[in-house]
Amino acid sequence: TLCGAPDWMKGGKPGETNWDRLEAAPLPEHFRNFATLAVEVAKRYPDVKYFQVWNEFKGFYNTAENRWDYEGYTRLYNEVYDALKTHSPALQIGGPYVVMDSWKESIAPGSTSSLSGPWGTLDERSLAAVDYWLAHKHGADFLTIDGSMQTKDGFVPLVADGVRKFGDVTRWLRSRTDLPIWWAEFYVELKRDSGVSTPEAVHAALTAMRDAGADAALLWEAEESGGFPALWTSTRAADGGQATGYVPVMREFCAR
Repeated sequence: TLCGAPDWMKGGKPGETNWDRLEAAPLPEHFRNFATLAVEVAKRYPDVKYFQVWNEFKGFYNTAENRWDYEGYTRLYNEVYDALKTHSPALQIGGPYVVMDSWKESIAPGSTSSLSGPWGTLDERSLAAVDYWLAHKHGADFLTIDGSMQTKDGFVPLVADGVRKFGDVTRWLRSRTDLPIWWAEFYVELKRDSGVSTPEAVHAALTAMRDAGADAALLWEAEESGGFPALWTSTRAADGGQATGYVPVMREFCAR
């Protein structure tokens, strides 16, 4: 995932890093420099064949119009796409990696869309970002997004309802493009009395994505560290590297 720019690309001092601005986007005058850096990454790690450009539109928001700065992001994406494809046409490049936010009650101004279900209503600003990117990208090998069951205003749907979001969003994307669809991140939040384990919920989410036409879904982390679903325990411990409860879930899912 090509995200995070050196401070000098964000207006900071060369050679210094302000970690409080880690999520700031590079300035437009440095989009090409960021693309050049992406090529250097590809050269250093030739075993990496897939590249997601940026991450969750961080630093790309149009405050004046209360929407994502999809024009700015797409300009950055196109610079990176062109540079990487010039370096190696075989590399697989994807975007826009926008968060598919949803709401239950407190719909933000300008966010209401027609895509809804028992899980809530999807934020129109996310859909607009996808549509703009699809219309103005120089090219792409896959489309990548992320999202969670919980809404922006804190509503946690029942698991059966919540996982439908992943399927509904995937079908909406499939109606817009023939590109492979990736869920770069996905999160399942459970009610305390849900009666469903998190591994079971992950399995249900993966099934909803697959049945709706998604091509890939990535866990946020493979090694346990931050409380997210992971496949093995932390190797910082002497007895680490042990399989978690998600391993049989993944094996069963992949066997189907």
